[in-house]
Amino acid sequence: MDYLVYVDGLCKRNGSSDAEAGGSFAVYRLEKGEKVDDSLHVRLARRMPLYHDSEFAVVVSEQEQATNNYAEAVSLQTAIAWLISGGLLVQGNTIHICMDSQLVLNQIVGMYKTKKIHLKKIYMSIYDMLDKHSKAIGTNAEKLIAFHWISGDVMKASVIAH
Repeated sequence: MDYLVYVDGLCKRNGSSDAEAGGSFAVYRLEKGEKVDDSLHVRLARRMPLYHDSEFAVVVSEQEQATNNYAEAVSLQTAIAWLISGGLLVQGNTIHICMDSQLVLNQIVGMYKTKKIHLKKIYMSIYDMLDKHSKAIGTNAEKLIAFHWISGDVMKASVIAH
């Protein structure tokens, strides 16, 4: 079975001392043969998601500042934790994660180096979570995930923006 997950983060007053970060994700079950492309995003915008966490607060410690990238990374972490606890990240399933943050996407897949310590901590937490889950399910959970960059306009048209 294939699933598509939209993951998005936001930050009001990005990087300032009074910034507020939040996140959202939506999970869709894909029909057999559906490919991840622009036409799929249009169709999914009209379809009811399997699960939708429309807005959750992203907690930031006093040593860190809330930023859009931080919110995107925590939103990804939250979505992956939900996929694991919901039993969707298992052998035989492919999880397509769509994000509009090129930086976070390229950092999590290892194409870009991560300089910010607070982002490194989130990514390490995700890798640890996937490693533990891999041992539990007997297969490499990371290989069950395909990441896709989508434009901000496509993300804004998806259900998580509503």
